[in-house]
Amino acid sequence: MNLTNKEKIKEVLMHISLWLIYLLLSSGMMISIYNGIVPDIDDFLILSSAKIFLVYSFYFILFPHFWDKKEIIKGVFILITIIIVFYLILYLRLWVTKIRFPNYQTPEYNKHLLSFLLTYIHHIITFGSLGTLYWFYKHTQKQSQVKLALEQRNHEIEVSFLKSQINQHFIYNMLNMFYSNAMKYSDTLAEGILSLSELMRFSVSHEQKSLIAVSEEIKYVESYIHLNQLRFNEKLLINFKTEGDLSTYRIPHLCILTLVENAFKHGNLKLSPLDILIKAENNTLYVSLKNMTHTAKISNSTGIGLENLKRRLSLLLENRFTLETSADETFFYTVLTIKKL
Repeated sequence: MNLTNKEKIKEVLMHISLWLIYLLLSSGMMISIYNGIVPDIDDFLILSSAKIFLVYSFYFILFPHFWDKKEIIKGVFILITIIIVFYLILYLRLWVTKIRFPNYQTPEYNKHLLSFLLTYIHHIITFGSLGTLYWFYKHTQKQSQVKLALEQRNHEIEVSFLKSQINQHFIYNMLNMFYSNAMKYSDTLAEGILSLSELMRFSVSHEQKSLIAVSEEIKYVESYIHLNQLRFNEKLLINFKTEGDLSTYRIPHLCILTLVENAFKHGNLKLSPLDILIKAENNTLYVSLKNMTHTAKISNSTGIGLENLKRRLSLLLENRFTLETSADETFFYTVLTIKKL
């Protein structure tokens, strides 16, 4: 959940106000308990600082690590460090009191380490719990905001899809008509129109589906490659291989095609082959591409295609994928991995 500057300022002011109210109430209770004697301000502020430290260290530092199972050990070390710092602040409190009041008699419970630790452990439980509860509140609020944004985005996509259906079906039907007429004049032209028609059919029939079989996506990629081969008179160099049992894998619609399109757009496929490998191994689907890059930078390249693909993969697959790209002086490499559910 991203807050605006105004919202952040408002939240900070709210926290300051709540702590001021707490400090006033605490000092009032102490005055009442000690029969009107005003507490030492330095001692009171140091102890209050230790409590505030517990709340925000649990919220900002500890729980982001404890919530991640991969960092649980790191979280334990952070918890121990927080407790040590808390007791060091309390020790500073005693040290300051002794300097300011040389005749001050240290209470018995502060003279021995074990009793000193046990005396203040309820502060760790109370204010640590307060920071924990606040973290869970903010985390739940953030999850609700993400869910709401996702539902809104899905609604916008659905509306956009419904608006496009008439045009897509119209184009698909028109291409079929052109194919029938083109067969009278040119087999190559008719073949190209048929391939383009198949691409349109695939797009129309699968656009609403989140995940599709890898075999369907491969058919789409093959049609796309064939259409480009017709466009460039079979001059493009392409090696397309599949390995392993791909039948049990489902992937986001058009995700492989996006990578292939990117290679066609930026690769020099007339001098060096585009190598495409789709492989299933160890419950993981691997999609790797290697293509020679153009010596001249393409002016309209924005990188938006790959970034959009990453966002879509994150929404549909969460943590089950990786998408990595790299390049050297000659070649561009892309590797997509998808873990099976």
